[in-house]
Amino acid sequence: ALRWNVLVPYQQQKGEIPKTYNQLVASDRGGLVFEPLLGVFPNVAIIDFMSMYPSIIVEYNISPETVGVDEDDALDIPEMGIKISSHEGLIPATLRPMVERRVKIKRLLKTMRKDDPRYSFFKAIKNALKWLCVVAYGRLGFANSVFGRINSHEVVSFIGRKMLLKAKEIAEDYGFTVIHAYVDSLFINKSDVSQEEDLQKLLDEIEQETKLPIEVEEVYSWMAFISSRPNPRLSVANRFFGLQQDGEFKMRGIACRREDTPLLVAKTQLQMLQILAQERDPSKLYRLLPDVVRLLQDKVTALYQQTLPLEEFLVTQRLSRKLVDYKIPSPVARAGMQLQSAGKEAHMGQRIQFIYSKTGQKVQAWDLPESLPIQHIDTSQYKELLLRAAHEILQPLGVREKLLAEWLFSKSNYLAPPGVLIDGQDVPLFASLYQWRQLCM
Repeated sequence: ALRWNVLVPYQQQKGEIPKTYNQLVASDRGGLVFEPLLGVFPNVAIIDFMSMYPSIIVEYNISPETVGVDEDDALDIPEMGIKISSHEGLIPATLRPMVERRVKIKRLLKTMRKDDPRYSFFKAIKNALKWLCVVAYGRLGFANSVFGRINSHEVVSFIGRKMLLKAKEIAEDYGFTVIHAYVDSLFINKSDVSQEEDLQKLLDEIEQETKLPIEVEEVYSWMAFISSRPNPRLSVANRFFGLQQDGEFKMRGIACRREDTPLLVAKTQLQMLQILAQERDPSKLYRLLPDVVRLLQDKVTALYQQTLPLEEFLVTQRLSRKLVDYKIPSPVARAGMQLQSAGKEAHMGQRIQFIYSKTGQKVQAWDLPESLPIQHIDTSQYKELLLRAAHEILQPLGVREKLLAEWLFSKSNYLAPPGVLIDGQDVPLFASLYQWRQLCM
């Protein structure tokens, strides 16, 4: 700042340019997030603005001392009642070499094999630059920042929303369906587009119109978007999974990604995905349903027969408050109280492991001196967790939770031996499943 002759405030400044009501509504918002379309979609490409907010800061010269000036050649943003100076600001000047370097390294990594000895080195640099750039954006709106100013922070978010909408419109002009949008990413698909090369013209036009670098993160063979559990008609912004070209999955918000999911449930969900990974055509995924249901029934059988190790039932949760502050103790709070009674520490923010049990408190902390007998595990609770995790994966295929429960827990289906064929149909193990499959054909 001193080298650039930028005045350094001697104390934190909290100055804010006054706004009208309409300007406040336009300004005081975060990133743009769409509700995704529900179901399974083929050839889904995710296109990403690279370091979107830092790139906006650099490209549009956003800095506390450049926002709110009154100059003839300033960039005018009438919706916010703000102008941005054309003289390069301190923050853009500082970020520019980092943003440019990160973009170059990201593009270099796309050309390298993951087993290249240099790959992890460049990836580490890319990630370090990412977080330096991200905190620079957050710092603009931080109340106690010496060089912070909330208006500059709001301008970045405003331009980000505007650029994402512009990218969406361009993609639709090219005939793509926009399935989802999330802050700096667009999820798009088109029946005849399955390779990154097919998207280059689209990327070039978006980059030209927005002046921001953009890339293809991945083109997925198919991607599934999951609905809200309370309301199956509503989608959830950050709950989806998709099959990559290399057979790996991108997953967000599902059970196997959550810390509090027992190993039994997480492993089962991953095994379900491995079965579905055998099919690249999403319209034929229903053919794999019998294999998925067999897997799930095997897990239920192991649960009933109590052949699984105790470690697979562990639930890990954090104490969100002090134990004395719980009016109605949650399962993790009850486990914490058990630890405290045994002379062990249990404080706010601590990760505590426990098992759902048939005992009076319905849980047993893992670190107690006495271990829980396998027959005291609450199998009904783990059946419910298995059912929910399985339904997360099968729900985009149109399988209702009630029907899935019938396939898994119906006594006739459960006890019937597999491989019994009547007129070419699996009966009774997959009677209802076979009928459902026929309806899907």
